[in-house]
Amino acid sequence: AYRISATMIHNVVTMCNGMVGASGSVSVQEFTRVCDRVDAEAEAALSGVFAQHRSWVMAMAYVAALGRDDVPVKTCWDLSQAAGLTRPRPFQSLIGECEWDHHRLWDGIAGWASRVLTCPADDRLGPGIAVDETAQAKRGVHTAGVGVQYAGFAGATINCVTSVVASLVTPGASTWVANDLFLQ
Repeated sequence: AYRISATMIHNVVTMCNGMVGASGSVSVQEFTRVCDRVDAEAEAALSGVFAQHRSWVMAMAYVAALGRDDVPVKTCWDLSQAAGLTRPRPFQSLIGECEWDHHRLWDGIAGWASRVLTCPADDRLGPGIAVDETAQAKRGVHTAGVGVQYAGFAGATINCVTSVVASLVTPGASTWVANDLFLQ
């Protein structure tokens, strides 16, 4: 599975210790134990999405590389280098050739989130669902779902792609639980 590096742990601990008014600490061993538990829970919740374990491992490396701030351009080549791979083929294969059901992935994420993201007992509202549509301006016609449509950020009808995201929201955290491309 994807492993947290010592540098990443040091960066997180440094950030936490550098917060104004923050108190408390966590050992590297405890932080690693928690990360291992989260990895195991994620794998249990989402393991049936991919036919092979190695595809799951590659998907986790891909997601980790996507989330890195030091990778400004998110091509398979740049992401594979960020993940420590020598060539982009494993990520290209994951995206283009591996058979997996994204609906099953979203179902697994939603189920896991509903178990993990809970509300305090005195919260009368309980968890909520937030729905957001986000448009991205596009110049050409080569992106899936691109077309002339209204984009809120532009306040006008422009050439764009619109995604609709549903998130599970609690007082302590939130996460995406569904995502779809709006097709005209």
